[in-house]
Amino acid sequence: GIGGRSGRAVLAPVIGRDGARALLAELDPATRLDAPLEPHPPAARTKRVVRAIALPAALAVGALAAKWLWVAGALIVPAAAGIPLGLDRYRQLGHGFDGGRVTVREGSLTRRWTSLDPAAVVSYAVERSPFQARNGLCTVVLHLGQGAGTRRVLDCSEEQASSLLAQLDAPLLAPFVLGLSPSGATA
Repeated sequence: GIGGRSGRAVLAPVIGRDGARALLAELDPATRLDAPLEPHPPAARTKRVVRAIALPAALAVGALAAKWLWVAGALIVPAAAGIPLGLDRYRQLGHGFDGGRVTVREGSLTRRWTSLDPAAVVSYAVERSPFQARNGLCTVVLHLGQGAGTRRVLDCSEEQASSLLAQLDAPLLAPFVLGLSPSGATA
């Protein structure tokens, strides 16, 4: 949550899942930990796996070219371990909007799950790298007020991004999204 005069995020101590659920229920009853999240497209899975294995695989190829066989063999292990890591990172991607709260999830080894009031968002940005553009993906960045930073909806499809933005700020953005009325409801 946001607390104090500095506007910094307030972190809870390391606690178990049940303790975290109880703490969140007490601090913010509107937060739903079981909110359904929309999965991201298969192109995001490919990106996650490629990013997880690219560096060790490239180094292994370089070691093979230099005829350092033992180094190349050692680099194959982290490259192979990157496959399940990339798949888990993809599995953790998700976002949702239930009409009252925006929920965003990302990460694998360090997971980040955020549920926030859309009124806390002061601006939106849609970013696309060349790889994302080639695969129909983008990242929606939600800029929060009070120095709370940003939250990202990583590697969602362009359709998911436009629909989410239209739902979050229907009077402003819904007229630009086909099939949505200014009220945010599907037409």
